Amino acid sequence: MNINEQKFELETDTRIVPTNSSIRTLITKHFLECASSCTSIANCYSANYQSVTGQCHMYSAHFPHKETSVGSKTIRKTKLCNGTMGYKYEANVNICYKAFTTAKNHTIAKSICKADGAHLLLINSEQVYDWAVDLMAANDMMRIYFQGEKNDNQPSFVDDEGIELIYFNWTVEHPGTDNFLRTQGETRLMETSTGTSCYEYICQIY
Repeated sequence: MNINEQKFELETDTRIVPTNSSIRTLITKHFLECASSCTSIANCYSANYQSVTGQCHMYSAHFPHKETSVGSKTIRKTKLCNGTMGYKYEANVNICYKAFTTAKNHTIAKSICKADGAHLLLINSEQVYDWAVDLMAANDMMRIYFQGEKNDNQPSFVDDEGIELIYFNWTVEHPGTDNFLRTQGETRLMETSTGTSCYEYICQIY
């Protein structure tokens, strides 16, 4: 099995209580980067990400002891992304995904992803955006919902973990005032959306 075809279980506001020293420590910008780094190390089975410092501590424990720690995330390897439920693995961007070509509104699309233990696709870099555009073209997908929401109390778009999104590739007229994110039909650039219209979507397991 390819160790990079790995999905993770995430638990917020907890930290690993190490019984042995960490096998490696890195500074990462996002918990996904911490999880991705763990896949490249054969004996890394769990990790602890500290959102304030960006520290990523990796451990060899399969089922580590944990304690409450606000702002930290415990990451643990679970089952592989091996085609179960139609999900595929793309090594170039280290994403376990499934493209849904039956259009749904934002609420339903997000709930379908959640039922699979997944999220709407997180586009957090140009590399992921370019890959998503190619995937859309290959599947004749015009518009997709992707991860990111805001509200009156949170004016910036955040991901499902509440982390502010910093990568966007907007159309000329956007961002607008709506609270969800989609791609535009012709250019596939990013737009805001009310979430009520039905579009296709991509789910991502991490």
